[in-house]
Order: sequence, then C-alpha cells, then structure tokens
Amino acid sequence: MRRSVNSVTRRAALVIAVVFGLTFAVPPEAVRPGGEFPLTWLTWFAERPAWSAAAAFVGLPVQEKGKPVAFDPHVAASATDAGQGAGRAPKPAPGTLEPYQPHRIEVTPETTGVAEPGFDARTSKRDAKKSSARSDVFTNADGSFTKRTYDRPVNYRAAGGSWQKIDSNLARRSDGRLHVTANRLGVSVAGGAPAPTARAAAGADVRDVAADLARLTLPTGESVGYQLQGGTVGTPEVAGATARYRDILPDTDLELTTFDAGVKETLVLRSPQAASTWVFPLRLTGLTPRLTANGSVELLDAAGKAVAWFPHGSMQDSKVDPKSGAPAESDAVTFEIVTVDGAPALKVIADQAWLRDPARQYPVRVDPTMTTGTTGDVFVDNDSETTSHNGDNLPVGTYNGGTVKARSFIHFDEFASDGSRRWPTRRPARRWPTPTTPCPRSRRSPTGRTATPATSPSTPCGGSRTTS
Repeated sequence: MRRSVNSVTRRAALVIAVVFGLTFAVPPEAVRPGGEFPLTWLTWFAERPAWSAAAAFVGLPVQEKGKPVAFDPHVAASATDAGQGAGRAPKPAPGTLEPYQPHRIEVTPETTGVAEPGFDARTSKRDAKKSSARSDVFTNADGSFTKRTYDRPVNYRAAGGSWQKIDSNLARRSDGRLHVTANRLGVSVAGGAPAPTARAAAGADVRDVAADLARLTLPTGESVGYQLQGGTVGTPEVAGATARYRDILPDTDLELTTFDAGVKETLVLRSPQAASTWVFPLRLTGLTPRLTANGSVELLDAAGKAVAWFPHGSMQDSKVDPKSGAPAESDAVTFEIVTVDGAPALKVIADQAWLRDPARQYPVRVDPTMTTGTTGDVFVDNDSETTSHNGDNLPVGTYNGGTVKARSFIHFDEFASDGSRRWPTRRPARRWPTPTTPCPRSRRSPTGRTATPATSPSTPCGGSRTTS
C-alpha cells in the first residue's frame, strides 16, 4: 500500500515539476492579459477521473463541472415597457451632446374679442357709397355698421361714385368678343371668328382688336392686347370667367380666365411633344414694356409709372403629392422682350429639362398672367425645394409630421394706410383645405394673428423665407 502511495506521489511531483518548468519556458507575449494562466489546455487533466481521485487523496483542489440551469428564455412584453423596469437612466458621458429634444415653438394664443351683434344677412343693407374697392359696409337693423374687408378688389367705382360688385363672368357682346360682366377695368378675350361690326378704340385697327386673344383697357385709357404667334383661335368653350381654346397649337390648349385685376393665361401642354417657347406680339396704347431684375415685365405709362404687369411665370404638372396635396411646380419660366414686325412682343420660355424629366406627368400647365395689381399674399416654409411662394395656394401647418412647416400671410390694404387706427375684432375666414394624408390625431384649426412688422411678398417675415 505504501509503495502505491509513493508511486502516486512521485507522479504528482513529476507533473508539478514539468508545469513549473514550462512557466519559465513560455515567452512573455504568450501571457494572457490580466495574468491568466497560459496553459489552460492542461486543465483537461483535472477532468480525468483518475486524476481527480489522486488529487483528492493528496489534498489538491478538484475541478467541479458546471450543471445546466433551467430557465425560461421568453420575456413578457410587459417587462420591456419603457419606464416599467428596475434600471436607471444612463448618465451623460463627459464631452457628449445633450440628449435630443424635438424643437418646440412657444406660441402665445391670442383671442379676439367677440363682435357686438348687429349684422344679419337677412336684414342688413349694403351701403354702396361707404364701401370701397376691398370692403363692403352694411347698415344693420339695430343702427350699427358692419364692414367686411377682403384681400383683393371686390368692387369697382361706378360713374356715379358708388361702389358696385365686380362680376368677372364672361358675356358675349355685339363686337363678337367675350367681356367681363361688370368692372371698371375693361377686360375681354377672343370670342372666335371676328365680327364684321367690331368697333375699336380711337386710333386702333378694328381687325387687330378683334384678333387679340386678350385685351386689357385701363380706366385712364391705356391698353394692352396680345396674340399668340402661330396659334389657331377657334370658338372657345366658356364656363363662368374662363374661356378654353382647344388645339390652339399642336398638343396645346389655352385657357383665359378673367379676374378683378386682369387675365390669367394658362397654356395646357398635353404631351412632351408640345412647344416650350411661345411668342406673344403685343399691341400697346400709351404703354411701354420693361423687363425687370426679377424676371417679370412691367408696362409703364407716359410718366414712367408701372400700371400693369406680366408677373414672373410658373408651371406645374398633374402629379399630385398624396401627402402635401400639391403638384410638382417650377418657376423656371423666363420672359424676354423681342421685336416682331417692328413692334414689341413677349417671348415666354419654359425650361425643357423640367418638361422632359421622366418624372413629369402631363398635362403640364404654364402660367403667364396679365394684371394691373399685385397681391400681398405670400407663404413661407422650410422646404429648400419650394421655388414659388406667390401662388393661389396658401398652405398652413404641416403635412408630414413637422418636417415641412408652412405659414401664410394675407395682406389687407384697408388697414394699412387709411390712418383710422382701426383693426378687425373678428377674423372669420373661408378655407378650402387641400386633400392630404389623414391625420385623425391632429384636427386643429389654424390660428391667425397680426404680423409685426408688416410683410410683403418680397420680404415675408421681415425678409426671411424660412420658418421653424
């Protein structure tokens, strides 16, 4: 028995001597980080049954084997809810930024006072003499007065000095042309074939007047008319204030819409094969055209004052964004003043790259407008791709959760320069919402407030076209 124990002891001493010798033979780079034993492969000896028995006999430590732990790998969803765990909020590391917080605009709500009762649509009477170009004054049954103010002219001054309602609907007259029903500003468009009994203004050619696509005559006698070079004018389709001329050019229709201050012209391009350059010979009486730095055309009277304009043009296709409710739009429409048969003409050039873009959806509508007045309405947003801020659309709010935000400004001349220190006590407004992506959680009505300082289309928000 003693011989057996001595044999085991000698073997253990031999193994220990070998291991001790190897610790001197191992190079420094083989030592593991943290000072761990580099010969972990030798631990398999401790797992051998014979070695374990010998180690226990001589009093050496015995390597224990691990046992599987029974647990459920699935975690309930309730245990992962934010704010429900037992952890702690992470502490900011030195030199790092503050946690992200969405930008919030501090807005102080303003509530206008309630107007005194008085106006009743059934009993209140409009006072044509106290009204103005942009306002209607009503005498109420209780002796009070109500004034409705508009951002555009709604009345014209009649011969007797009273203010009568503007009616821009087209009606055919004896000269064969289509005229606005009621306005001090003379506006007419081509009615089709020239009538043989056409009458022209003094010094003008009857044939030319009848051939004008559109003609605008100021109360002071100056006038401007234009034709479309190469166009074939047929009998238009008339609906209210709009006359539509089919196939005036190949793949092109023309719409002329009269309004309180002029004529809105829209070239409807039905395909990419339609022309992208047009020439409009002008027939001017007492007016001189001038191209401005911003790309629009002014018509100057004898005193050098601009009394009519062709504002900078724009175009839009028929592909409506389902989120914003707006089509693709571009202001890449340029004007030039050229000479045709010794007289000035307006040349309109639409960007071919935009028109030929595969993303375009036809028809495309190109808008050069002739007007005697400018509007103070404008909108601003924080979208770098927005190129036109002076259209018919005045967006408010956001359509994509706050990424793009818009604000609109409406200018009222009645409260700008009358010197009466008056201001509106109520601001009722009629709104025509643009279809957008449904957002049932945010059914908010837009709010209105006075802008200080005063804004203009060229300097909204004091000169900035961005909004936050």
